Amino acid sequence: GDTPFKFMTLVVIILSILGMFMENNAIMLLMIPILVPSAVTLGIDPVHLGVVMCLCITVGLLTPPIGLALYVMQDIADLSFGRTVKAVTPFLITLFISLLLITYIPQITMFLPNLLLGK
Repeated sequence: GDTPFKFMTLVVIILSILGMFMENNAIMLLMIPILVPSAVTLGIDPVHLGVVMCLCITVGLLTPPIGLALYVMQDIADLSFGRTVKAVTPFLITLFISLLLITYIPQITMFLPNLLLGK
């Protein structure tokens, strides 16, 4: 059966891969109409899905081999691509751990919205 865990795992994989190759606005325009109805059907809060989507795309933008943001950072810092990847790696590891925590422990993401909205 379909479970929120499996669904979110697929979302993380697909969006992280898309984030390596595409611009974030294009990914959002393509994927939100597909993912939100399925997530709501599975009982996943749209706010939680949105936060996970943004973080996945960010991870994708910083992940080699393509990682569009890496090329921008390379030009700004005037470094080689390999040196840029090496410099970004600790931040990428931290982002990935945060992504896993936020994806699979929705209470982290939903704490403030639930507090403010009284859910």
